[in-house]
Amino acid sequence: MNARVLIVGAILLVGVVVAADHSLAKSHIAKAESQSAEFTVDPSHSVILFKIRHFGVTNFYGRVNNPTGKFLLVDEPGASFVEIEVQTKFIDGGNDARNKFLAGPDFFNPREHPTATFKSREIKRIDESTWEAVGTFKMRGVDVPLTVQLRQYAEVSTSRFGYRAGFEATFVVSRSTFGMTTHLEENMLSDAVEITVSVAGARAS
Repeated sequence: MNARVLIVGAILLVGVVVAADHSLAKSHIAKAESQSAEFTVDPSHSVILFKIRHFGVTNFYGRVNNPTGKFLLVDEPGASFVEIEVQTKFIDGGNDARNKFLAGPDFFNPREHPTATFKSREIKRIDESTWEAVGTFKMRGVDVPLTVQLRQYAEVSTSRFGYRAGFEATFVVSRSTFGMTTHLEENMLSDAVEITVSVAGARAS
């Protein structure tokens, strides 16, 4: 084999290696981009429920419709986040009279406080389907620190709705912290309110 053949062969080999490295780099970039694509909350498939004790003998349930926001849960440090917002005008107590009561100045007061939000500042994985989010819950102009566990997290590719993800979180707040002190007497309505957030999201394109 002469020197010319050896040189040509070496050039071809280098070209193959460079092409392979370039292709591998592109695949890693694509994978990183797919992992870092956030999900947008789907209001029509997400809901927030709240539960409060009435006179200490029964639980009353209500819901907040059409939550919005975005989230991303990945193992890359510092990349995960959750931001959820609700419009307090969408709080549904089950009938018109109660909805008017809840929209009054003693409770959610949408006119002065149109939104309630949760924004994370730190998220860590607990196990395969559970994450812990540390952040701030804001309602009626009051910010309180809040740590919640995001449970049953899963992702799936669907033919109809595209790539989806979702989770559920349950936590308890004291309504008096936010200035909602009406009917605390005789435990007519408990101070503790249990909130369940069930979120479905679609990957933003």
